[in-house]
Amino acid sequence: MRQSQSRGQLGTFSDAGSFQRVTGTQASLVAKPTDERALLLTIEEVSRLIGLSVRQIQRLKSLGQFPKEVRIGGSVRWRRSDIVQWVADGCPKLDNRR
Repeated sequence: MRQSQSRGQLGTFSDAGSFQRVTGTQASLVAKPTDERALLLTIEEVSRLIGLSVRQIQRLKSLGQFPKEVRIGGSVRWRRSDIVQWVADGCPKLDNRR
């Protein structure tokens, strides 16, 4: 059976398979897709992974000193493996300018 949602509410599936409504501060807890197995990461996920602010990542990217992003339609993502390797290599200065 399908339940309707009001605007501004996120729904989640519990382990039992029933639908739960999540609102307010609970919504911010649900909307964090920080899955260790994710292959492609958003800039916010990269920021949390390496401990740099989003703005600092944007600066490094504009200077060509950050791993190359992957564009899928209008979305920009980074390969987890590229980020992990970049950190393992000591965060070297890259030349990824276009």
